[in-house]
Amino acid sequence: MGSGCNRLEMLQLQQKVRKKMKGRKIRIRQGVKGWLLALAMVLSLCSGWKQDVCAQQSQSSSSNFMQDVDTDKKGSIEILFDTMQDEPVANAEFTLYQVAAMVDRGGYTVLELTGGFEGSNVQLKNLTAQQSKDASAALLEYQRANHISGDTKRTDANGKLSWTGLQTGLYLLVPGQMQKYRTDPSLISIPTNVNDQLLYDMSVNPKAERIPDPVYPPEESEEPPTPEVKKPPKKTETIVTPQITPEQKTPEKLPQTGQLRWPILALSTVGAVLLFLGWWVGRKKKDCSRALMGLGILLAAGAVGISAYNIWDSSRAETAVEASLEAYEEELTAVEQESEALPVDENSGMTFVEADGLCWIGELEIPSLQLTLPVADPWSYPSLKKAPCRYTGSAEENSLIIAAHNYKRHFGNIGLLPEGATVKFTAVSGDVYEYEVEKVETLNPYAVDEMLSGDWDLTLFTCTYGGRKRVTVRCSLVG
Repeated sequence: MGSGCNRLEMLQLQQKVRKKMKGRKIRIRQGVKGWLLALAMVLSLCSGWKQDVCAQQSQSSSSNFMQDVDTDKKGSIEILFDTMQDEPVANAEFTLYQVAAMVDRGGYTVLELTGGFEGSNVQLKNLTAQQSKDASAALLEYQRANHISGDTKRTDANGKLSWTGLQTGLYLLVPGQMQKYRTDPSLISIPTNVNDQLLYDMSVNPKAERIPDPVYPPEESEEPPTPEVKKPPKKTETIVTPQITPEQKTPEKLPQTGQLRWPILALSTVGAVLLFLGWWVGRKKKDCSRALMGLGILLAAGAVGISAYNIWDSSRAETAVEASLEAYEEELTAVEQESEALPVDENSGMTFVEADGLCWIGELEIPSLQLTLPVADPWSYPSLKKAPCRYTGSAEENSLIIAAHNYKRHFGNIGLLPEGATVKFTAVSGDVYEYEVEKVETLNPYAVDEMLSGDWDLTLFTCTYGGRKRVTVRCSLVG
């Protein structure tokens, strides 16, 4: 019983000690908070006092200039306008606007907008260089919008001009329109504080920036075209045809006259390999198999697409050459019936007729291939889409070279011509040239000199099946 009472007393005593310790901790925390709060207030008061002192000093220093201004004193502005190379610019126009005045307010001078600029609301005090530039632009915009007038003058032979008897204030200097030079508007203060000295007579030196001369496109010739002079039939005269473009001059590479066929085999082969790999891998890795087979199908579809396009393009070419041949023969018949003079191309020396939007110099026949084709002049890729074209040379000079696409209806099968095969060319003039195939060779696409070399009376060429080389047929004149 005594033991139980002792334990109870001990517990009560511990609780009292804990309450006292807890109360003491709370009082200590509150005391620390109070001291910290007091310290913060003291620092705040010191900081505010320091800021007030600095502000007062700043206001005092900035106002000293305004307080020392003699608002009754007159000033002047002198301008020297020259280039970056110090060359004076004469007869340059400048206009001066007073945008603000310095007004005495009982011993203290203030800057107030004036001269019509009162509504601009532009800040003019304590401006930095960039702020001064922005203020100049804003004031100029306001002047133009409100048609405010100023005092306009021009520089003399030495690039100088001046304004005198100016009241104290702020002035906007605006350059006028100049043909060769330009400069930016600027603000000028009278007076200006330079090294703690007030200057009422200001000298400024705006620099003239050269304006690049405008580039005009060449004027088109207004000379009327030379009318064609008609002569009796078969008597020809030389008429200048449109000038040959650089594309039609001897290029560094022979014309590309083949359909896009080589990718068909490449895409088909790679597509088939990918399909096989996809099937093979699919037994273990289905995800990889799907990717391979999908890519294979895509490549195969590309090959099918190119094949379909080539088939369509060949059909189009066959229709185009038939239409061109019909138009050529109709025009040639009309010219012969009307006894019109046949114009001569000064570049080839061959007569021609115009039909179906092209100039035609004759008709080519290859009996062994059952081909009859009109020949256009000069060559170009759009013309080659329709019919064979004269690449260079002339039938009359026994140096004619004709190029055509490897469409089946064009020159697609000339590589099959045997030696001794007959080739005929009938010129617009009616002259018939009969040739015999001497040899068939394959040239590099850059073998331009080799194509033009050799004593061949007629040369026909087109692209190989893959389009990388040129099948070339050499012919000699036999009649």
